[in-house]
Parts: sequence; structure tokens; C-alpha cells
Amino acid sequence: TQLGSRVADAWKFPPAARAAIRFHHMSGNCRGDEAPIVRCVEVANFICSVKGIPSIGVNLVQPPHDAIAALSFRKEDIKILVTDLDTEMIRHESLFTL
Repeated sequence: TQLGSRVADAWKFPPAARAAIRFHHMSGNCRGDEAPIVRCVEVANFICSVKGIPSIGVNLVQPPHDAIAALSFRKEDIKILVTDLDTEMIRHESLFTL
């Protein structure tokens, strides 16, 4: 995350993108206006791991409880997001092709 953050700085990514790159495994360390976006990215990273699509080849096995609580998600909300991911990936598959 540190290297990605430096690259994002050098390439002048928007602040929210830089914060998401830097703190997506530890959203509790993110302060400021970008924190809600970073929490969403952390939860999305967890959901992808649950579905067998980890970002770095290693499944994130512990849910990000603080991020989930800060976003006011319930366990049922996470279950719905996990269930709906396959349908959404198919629906937006054109985003994944060149």
C-alpha cells in the first residue's frame, strides 16, 4: 500500500483514490473526507475475498468490523452484497474487457 500510494501521488491521482490505495486494508487509519470511500473499498475487498477474488492472491479472512460498523452495515447487508456480486459482475462485464 505504501508503494501504491507513492505511485498514486506521483501520477496525481485524486485524493480519494490515493487514500483508498493507502488505507484499504486499514481504513481506521484514514482521517478526513476520504474515510467513507476508503471504508467502502475495504469492505469491497473483503467481499471479493469471500467470493474467491482476492486482490493480492491471499484471501482476507477477517471481516473489517470497524469499517462495516462505521458504514452502518448489518450482517444481512454484507450477505446480500456477497450474493449479488456474481450478478453485478456479469451485468458489467464490459468493464473488464479491452
